[in-house]
Amino acid sequence: QSKSAHTFVKIIVFELFGDQYDPWEEKKLLMLLKIILTNEIRREKSKDKGMNSLFRSQTILTRLLTAYANRGQGLVVLKEILRDPLTS
Repeated sequence: QSKSAHTFVKIIVFELFGDQYDPWEEKKLLMLLKIILTNEIRREKSKDKGMNSLFRSQTILTRLLTAYANRGQGLVVLKEILRDPLTS
């Protein structure tokens, strides 16, 4: 499963939405990340433990965020767009 997850993330971040300088591709990739993140937050909030385990495992979400953070200005963008959802 780990290898297939790695392949999936690679295809999404570096091939399907690989042109980090194309605003349309960046917007679509960020929209995908937002949808996945929103669903993960909703799922974590519904657990008894709250959101303590949101980024604790190697889920597709954490792999996608890591891959995105490692490209271009990805880390700066993620810090900016995740600040509000994670603190509210």
